[in-house]
Amino acid sequence: MFRASDSQESLDMIKAAYEVSETYEVPVLFRMTTRVCHSKSLVKVGEPNRADAQALCQESRQVRSGAGGFPSGCGPSLRSS
Repeated sequence: MFRASDSQESLDMIKAAYEVSETYEVPVLFRMTTRVCHSKSLVKVGEPNRADAQALCQESRQVRSGAGGFPSGCGPSLRSS
């Protein structure tokens, strides 16, 4: 579980959490505290990674084109009757 103490740490940790999730193919939890959620501060974002953005767009297209809009095991778990 990841829990940040300020806005910059939240940004840095969410990137780390995503990497852990992708590397080990496990879900991760990112716990936000009320103090961080209600605060405002400047963060250093950095340059976007174009290769990652293109790969994400390709994944998104594959997910949307699958049967029912979601690949096996993904998507909403609750269906209306």
